[in-house]
Amino acid sequence: MEKKNQIERGITRLSDGRYRARISFNRKEYERTFNTLEPARRWRRNLQNDLENLPAGIEYGRSGWKASVNNKSGYYTKTFIDKISAINWIEDTKRSLDNGTFVSEDLAKLTFEEFLQDWRESKVRASSRTMMRYEVLLRNQIVPTLGSTCLININDEVLQKWISKLKKANVGAASIHKAYKLVLQILESARKTKKLVIHATESIELPKVVKKPQRSLNVTELLALAKECGPYEFLVLFLGLMGTRISEALALKVADVDFESKLVHIEKAWTFGEDYVMTMGTTKTNQKRSIPIPQALLEGLTSAVDGKKPNDWLFTGSGGELPLNYGWFRKTHFAPAVEKLGLRDISIHSLRHT
Repeated sequence: MEKKNQIERGITRLSDGRYRARISFNRKEYERTFNTLEPARRWRRNLQNDLENLPAGIEYGRSGWKASVNNKSGYYTKTFIDKISAINWIEDTKRSLDNGTFVSEDLAKLTFEEFLQDWRESKVRASSRTMMRYEVLLRNQIVPTLGSTCLININDEVLQKWISKLKKANVGAASIHKAYKLVLQILESARKTKKLVIHATESIELPKVVKKPQRSLNVTELLALAKECGPYEFLVLFLGLMGTRISEALALKVADVDFESKLVHIEKAWTFGEDYVMTMGTTKTNQKRSIPIPQALLEGLTSAVDGKKPNDWLFTGSGGELPLNYGWFRKTHFAPAVEKLGLRDISIHSLRHT
């Protein structure tokens, strides 16, 4: 059994020559061992004074000074080496809780990439194609630079450096704008879920996007291009005169053509689903619309639906049953026709502008 001698109240000298100081306060025992007497006396005296004048929300234990704040939004606690730091933390925490700027330690460590899972789960309205575009931006332009950055540390300075880095890497201005817009969307989501108190503003300097004028075809060019596409002449005329997207046109069925009202009802469109597999979905704007049929297309539409049932596809492939494959049509008919006619800056989307 260890020998010890009490030399004064609360201080005992141990057999190895060290001094053990003890304090009893509110039915709790505190003790600490020192090599010399004076530090033991000073520790006991200071601790006694601290315990007798302990502010609300602070406790002393083996780990140090435990500070806690109980608020309607939750219970928050943190341990400090000294009492002053604990008192300051309580004051700062109460103030930040009152003005809505408090961030817990766990959230303070949350990185941009770690939050992405929560953000993805919140995108219930986004289509698979939209999410794929987002993932490309995240993978190529955003996560490599901002992924490991804590959310609360993302400010205008951080974002401006990120934009400058993308520009130096020769990322196109349009892509930079899309990536920046997506980052703001994600930060706003974090703010709404109370995982971010203050996020970056929209005062970032972005590279200027120079928009190319939209090219359209005149009547002569449209007729020549349609004829050059052979069996799909009517499809080209339909796109050029109706102004539909090709994804919408290829999703049309015979029942969508209303000859009595001379309208074509646009309700569906082909889109890319998971793993870039084509799937039927809503239109790009998620809206249904009806387009008047020009007189010039009535005869062609009548021929297109002849012999078909209401649920048959309006524009079909060579087999006549399945919907026409856009990629195949563009590669085997449209692109060669554009090249043969020497049409510059023309894509299938140019027909929509026509």
